[in-house]
Amino acid sequence: MKCPICGRLSRGLCDACQQKEDSAGTPGKRKDKKGGKKQSRKPVESLAEAMQQASAGAGTPEDQAAGTAAAMRQPRIRQCTRCGTCFRGAHKVKSPGPSPVRFVCPTCSRQTGQYFEAILQLRGDWEDAANEARTQVHVAKQVMPRGGGVDLYTDDTSKTRAVAKRLAKKFGGNVVETAKLHTQDHL
Repeated sequence: MKCPICGRLSRGLCDACQQKEDSAGTPGKRKDKKGGKKQSRKPVESLAEAMQQASAGAGTPEDQAAGTAAAMRQPRIRQCTRCGTCFRGAHKVKSPGPSPVRFVCPTCSRQTGQYFEAILQLRGDWEDAANEARTQVHVAKQVMPRGGGVDLYTDDTSKTRAVAKRLAKKFGGNVVETAKLHTQDHL
């Protein structure tokens, strides 16, 4: 669909025209491009009439379908505003490209919401194991001493599993895995 005022591709009014509409002050009136007198816009009677006005400058339906299909074939590159990681669809990519869309990636979203994928709980004589785990689990976001041990909150389940197995081999002990969902740790 094209903007009914300037003809750019957008859904309804484009951002520039929307800002002009908002800054005009009075609803239903807009300034001329040359800054001249304001023109009145007729109120729309029905939804069909509004759709017809919006699609008046949109070209043929084939042009609209081709533009939509091209946009669907190549997903936009999204860049996380916190960590800078770039994604195309669900896959990580190296470079942001020409103009990446800003968003918050799932990992950063979990961190800001205090949600952790895995908790590595060390009990017993845990001090040496905890120091070793802190160096191996570089994704440990929070370390909390708990009754008789320590809990390391991490963002990556697979790395946490690997570290738990390495610690069990090195220091002895049991590895117990549970699938209980923790959404937030209330202290």
